[in-house]
Amino acid sequence: MKISSYIFFIAFCFLCLGRVQGQNTSVNIRFSIPEVALIDIEPGEDNTVHFSVSSTTESGEAPEVTETSSKSLWINYTSAQSDNSDARSVYAEITEGGLPEGLELEVEASAYKGSGKGDMLGTKEGKIVLSQSPQKIISNVKNCFTGDGVGNGHELTYTLKIADYSEIVSTDDTYFVVMYTLTDN
Repeated sequence: MKISSYIFFIAFCFLCLGRVQGQNTSVNIRFSIPEVALIDIEPGEDNTVHFSVSSTTESGEAPEVTETSSKSLWINYTSAQSDNSDARSVYAEITEGGLPEGLELEVEASAYKGSGKGDMLGTKEGKIVLSQSPQKIISNVKNCFTGDGVGNGHELTYTLKIADYSEIVSTDDTYFVVMYTLTDN
């Protein structure tokens, strides 16, 4: 009786294994990654930079330009593009309002810093004098992300200069907007 029970059990196991080994199924998986070009300025609450031109208290001395806000602003971006695409760049330009005559505003992006990852995390272009024409401040952006927030991406440094004192006129607060664009070259 024991031998016939063992034979029956072994036959049953082979029968089950034969059925399990003969069954297969598959799943088709499909996905796509869209092209992405996102950019922002951090910290994002109030990105206003304040400058003042002080009047001197001593005759014969030149006025002094000072930055009265100590805000640290950073460009963050995310870029995903097709393999055959050229690298992207970040451009800066004055889009609303204008700088008073006799003054120049320079901006410079630092070298990349942060926790981002990717193919090419942009290269700084150096200091530019802002105008109503777009100018490249960061180049060589490929498939990457900078990381989010202050301390990630490229820190912006603004410098206001008196370019021609003979053109300066007294004015109340003057506002203008600097726009940054991440775009294909």
